[in-house]
Amino acid sequence: MTSNLPIAVISNPHFERLGGRAAVVQLVDAFYRAMDSRDDAQVIRAMHAPDLDQTRAVLVTYLCEWLGGPRDYTRERGAPKLRRRHQHFAIDAAARDAWMACMREALVQTCADENLRTELEAGFRKVADFMRNTDAGGAARPQPRPPHGTAARSAGCAPHLFHPTEHVMSLSIADTAFARLEAEGRLLNSVLKSATHRPGRFGFRGDVALKFQTKLADEARPPETCAEQVIAAANVGEPGLAFFCGFLLSFEYLKLVAEVLGDLLTPTGKYFFFCDNVDLAKRYQIQYGGASFYILPIDEATVYNEMLELLYLEKTELKKLDTAGKTDAVADKAAAFTQTFPSISFEEGLRLMGPVRNPYENRPV
Repeated sequence: MTSNLPIAVISNPHFERLGGRAAVVQLVDAFYRAMDSRDDAQVIRAMHAPDLDQTRAVLVTYLCEWLGGPRDYTRERGAPKLRRRHQHFAIDAAARDAWMACMREALVQTCADENLRTELEAGFRKVADFMRNTDAGGAARPQPRPPHGTAARSAGCAPHLFHPTEHVMSLSIADTAFARLEAEGRLLNSVLKSATHRPGRFGFRGDVALKFQTKLADEARPPETCAEQVIAAANVGEPGLAFFCGFLLSFEYLKLVAEVLGDLLTPTGKYFFFCDNVDLAKRYQIQYGGASFYILPIDEATVYNEMLELLYLEKTELKKLDTAGKTDAVADKAAAFTQTFPSISFEEGLRLMGPVRNPYENRPV
């Protein structure tokens, strides 16, 4: 049981700290010895072939790359997509814990560096939990729809769970709630589409297509409707978007947002939309599509500036951060946002909102 999280593109000292390929071989051997001997591991041993030689060799190559060593796994086998390959196995909490118990035993036997062992155990624990796909006693749940076509080729890469720096993680969009939007070609004009500096978080800044124009032959046409200036974040292993904010030309487009994002919206997510036709003196909350939205006016500022003002973030203090760092700052503060506004229904909102203004009106040429 392994992960399909992506390998970091920069060197990772864990491989060298463990002792290189020879140490990885020892770790894998100890891992499968534990799996063969432990009573609680028989459920996961049954998921493997009787002869483990080939499985052992593949896992060695895989873990070398996962730890930041040679990228032989990707060169030899391509994108692993191992979570999808495991989906026909029912991996519940007991299977996860058994796998983790074997790996923990192997680490004790082969890794003398206590600090390194703690770091590796934390990484493996995240892998094991990410692979869980069912509740106890149930059949395997269908995995989130994987990307296809060009998006799949660009998204697939070898697995990795922790980053060599204090940022700890490097992720692929394929392992987050953004995967479907990417596969559908909705993530446009991105200035950020990558892991951020928070462990397990993937960020996006750009536009999200809500409605496409009818395509004529092979003609490429821009979307008819978009959520613009989007700042969004998703956490690996979570089915929904944790944070999403953006600009809508009209409040009525919230319906498109709910339709497009669908099951990516969760009751616990924080979602903010600045609408062109909301009275500048008004702010609302709306329950719609199974989620809660903050509906806010926008003046001359950008969504980013509006969010900084709403969340009481000092722009000057964020200037030294890169785009990923700024996204983290906004997403972190949004997660703790508890202010409430008058609650209205979507239908009430349609009645209350004014006409859509021409966004180019009175602007200098």
